[in-house]
Amino acid sequence: MFFIIQVIAIIVAVTVDYKLAVYVPLVVPSIYLVMMAPGTFGGGSDISLIKLHELLEPNWVHAEELSAYIKKYWVALQYVMSATARQGNCTSLGLLSIGTAIYYFFGLNNVILAVILGTVGVVLYIMATRVNRPLSIFKDPKFRSTMDERFINEFRLAVTSLVAFSDLFPEDQNYKFVADAVLEDEYARQFINTWRK
Repeated sequence: MFFIIQVIAIIVAVTVDYKLAVYVPLVVPSIYLVMMAPGTFGGGSDISLIKLHELLEPNWVHAEELSAYIKKYWVALQYVMSATARQGNCTSLGLLSIGTAIYYFFGLNNVILAVILGTVGVVLYIMATRVNRPLSIFKDPKFRSTMDERFINEFRLAVTSLVAFSDLFPEDQNYKFVADAVLEDEYARQFINTWRK
């Protein structure tokens, strides 16, 4: 939906002969950024890292590392059922904004608006890498076939965080549904079991 709205905004900006029309493509990405960025980059919860560590420590080995990961990707875990859609929105709005910024810079010589729109686009694209990180890593075959320790460790953190987050909210059926799906995966389960006390 956001993709279609943004495409319409770009068409209006390019075709309508009105001075303020060039600002239309800035509206939707800016509003989406203002709504989503604070939670995505700010940890998304008032719970402190220390408190989170205290909650995880009785059940999980490496609770400090796990709590830092959960805190960082709290929004992705909290809204796990809509995280894929949010990632798609951020990606499409980000790329469309960057593309429009390039056109404004070279086609319209509007440097200031191009820089603003380009910056919004880059931030949205960075957000796209965060709003669905744990679940997208779990589903990404690249993280299963690598021998790179960094990728293996992030896969371990991602799948364990999905289960540990569900443990923090045992009555939430959405979190349980995702955790059960992760635990049914044999490759993921071996990492989770090594970190569970």
